[in-house]
Amino acid sequence: MSSTAMSTNLFGAGLFADFYNANDPQAAARLVAERVAESFVDHAPIFGASPDKAGFAGAVSAMNAAFR
Repeated sequence: MSSTAMSTNLFGAGLFADFYNANDPQAAARLVAERVAESFVDHAPIFGASPDKAGFAGAVSAMNAAFR
């Protein structure tokens, strides 16, 4: 797989846009709850978040709260 696979993957790009452009922390958290598997592991968590689904949900919500 090339290093640009994610940038050309429309499914992945759509998820990224949905999570980070929800413009509502609660809506973003609902999207994560609905679309991310319980076994999710974030290999590059931001803001010191835990690498699990809950940590990812918190980071996504924080981004949405900071950049409405």
